[in-house]
Amino acid sequence: MAASIPTVPSEPYVPQWLAIPHSPARPGRRTAGPAAGIVNSPHGTAALSVGVPLGRITPGQWRTLTDTARRGNGELRLTPWRGIVVPGVARTRAPELLDALGATGLVTGPDSPWTGVGACIGRPGCAKSLADVRADAAAALGPAGALPVYWSGCERRCGHPRGEWVDVVAGPDGYRVSRVRDSARNAARPPVQPPVQDPAQDPVRNEGRQQAPYDSPFPGGSDGLAAAVAAARGTRGLPI
Repeated sequence: MAASIPTVPSEPYVPQWLAIPHSPARPGRRTAGPAAGIVNSPHGTAALSVGVPLGRITPGQWRTLTDTARRGNGELRLTPWRGIVVPGVARTRAPELLDALGATGLVTGPDSPWTGVGACIGRPGCAKSLADVRADAAAALGPAGALPVYWSGCERRCGHPRGEWVDVVAGPDGYRVSRVRDSARNAARPPVQPPVQDPAQDPVRNEGRQQAPYDSPFPGGSDGLAAAVAAARGTRGLPI
């Protein structure tokens, strides 16, 4: 008796669940992470929320974090927003422990100069980058402002935020600083002037009008670059 030979369909097999009509999922709305500082829990304890500047943490910061965790419930919780939460610390000790974390350079509140500062990987991690944007961001660090600021090593602007932000982009001859919004990314973006002594002549205070392009870009780490970024960060809501 001859054995039956299974037949193979001429059409490729498609699982039934793939044949069901469906629509592609839309990207979800991005949410902000927990604010840096002390978060009181309903159980009589507190959690310490800190940010890691540019997502890079030092061995000394790790040691302080692990020592702090031992004074809580022994946990360190990493967040998707380049942050770390230390839960379960006594409320009475929370301010002291948070100050110790801040002394290592971690972001512990809205007044930290690193609040809202982001950057791509830059040199030497990216071959397309034209500058070491992380080092230049640290050199140009100033007071916290109303707008986030993002440093990009090239025109691709990998990882830039949404909404409104200060755009610092490296070019062949230095950096250019602009204020941008998502809805206006493809529109003209006026560069930002450094602050001036006479408020009447300040183009930032005059609703962003009559802002002329810079004659030349800023070199990395220059005082002029730091001044331009600081001026732009305090201009949320101005026309673009």
